[in-house]
Amino acid sequence: MNIKVGAWGLAFAAFSALKMLAASGDGNFPISYWWGPPESHNTLSTWQTVADAGFTFAGPTRLYTTQENNLKMLDFCKQVGMAALVSDTAIRDRVVTQEGWKKALEHRVRGYRNHEALLGYYLADEPLASYFGAMSEVQEAIVGLDPTHLIYAALMPIYATPYQLQSVTYERYVREYVNHMKPAVLSWDHYPFRRQSRNYFENLDVMINHAKIHGSRPWHIIEGVGWSGKPDPTEEQLRWQIYTSLAYGVKGILYFFYWPLEGKDWEGHGIVDKNGQPRSPYYTIKRMNGELSRVGKHLLPLRSDGVYHVGALPGSAKPLPSGFLIEFPKPQELVVGYFEPESGPQFKYVMVANKYHDKAQTIIASVNEQVTDVWAVDSHSGHFEPVLLKGRQFVLNLAAGEGRLLRIQDWRQEIAFESYTEPQ
Repeated sequence: MNIKVGAWGLAFAAFSALKMLAASGDGNFPISYWWGPPESHNTLSTWQTVADAGFTFAGPTRLYTTQENNLKMLDFCKQVGMAALVSDTAIRDRVVTQEGWKKALEHRVRGYRNHEALLGYYLADEPLASYFGAMSEVQEAIVGLDPTHLIYAALMPIYATPYQLQSVTYERYVREYVNHMKPAVLSWDHYPFRRQSRNYFENLDVMINHAKIHGSRPWHIIEGVGWSGKPDPTEEQLRWQIYTSLAYGVKGILYFFYWPLEGKDWEGHGIVDKNGQPRSPYYTIKRMNGELSRVGKHLLPLRSDGVYHVGALPGSAKPLPSGFLIEFPKPQELVVGYFEPESGPQFKYVMVANKYHDKAQTIIASVNEQVTDVWAVDSHSGHFEPVLLKGRQFVLNLAAGEGRLLRIQDWRQEIAFESYTEPQ
């Protein structure tokens, strides 16, 4: 039987979903994709191929029409060590127009809610603003039955037109969504190379700001493969999307798209082909996922407290403030994210990301007089390694699109360092 939950109930459900998210996967950074295996390939070997690529949870599929197939998917994901979002035709934003939708939804949710592999429910892709009311109604029905699992939807990118958004501005579109849904995860897509987008950083800025205001975790859907005649992104372009997102405070990465859809625009594209066999992007993304997992585990418990640009200032970007922990005396193009722990030893953390996806940079940096030690995450081992300071300067060699997470200690943190335990 459904119960009325209201705004406070949705906020509690979002909090519960975030707690569950933090506990799932033993602290793994959330990594997934859009458009997973279809019902015709819902087999253990298919899901093993997904897991082998380093994805931590099964993302949205083309909607499965039966509860039986979704339960099989959950069973397979449990066997291969992944969590999963359920994509079910009875649990969608538009079911409110169907007679008896609440009864059908209740039957499906009751069947899924106790499964060990369940991460949550996929609700909508790029909804119009006019759909938010229906989405909220469906969400309330789900939360009345299952208040602990994630309810997931992905918003349009900033380059969508007001007609597509059904909203005056993009910022208002996002604001209306979070006011309606109070989401545990705020997710969106943006494909900078396909679109030759010039407002990629502005999109990050809007979403990160709303995520902070509403206590949501930001998940970014990036351009993983090409389609409609466009080439697959290079490894450098994938790395650039990942590290610039991390610098902004993103806490989950999804790739568009895993399994090709029907039609000529999708043929020959995807992380895998129409038979589920890996294409070349599979192996590139597998490497990226390993690196992302090793670096991302350190970012999950951190709070993003600022993001700055060195060099050109696109859109609403802010310059590095005077007196920042690290300064860059030579002209360089960087995105710099600043992080602090939610709890525990008060180290400072800085993500330095190369703003070029087509060339490397040798970064000359200097620390202020309070800094005593600097460490950098080794992307191969996932451990912090000491950075050599010469005087107050150090050097970072960043490949095209690469970033480096730094842990910084000043003289006031010596005692905290002695009791610090690094994530494994």
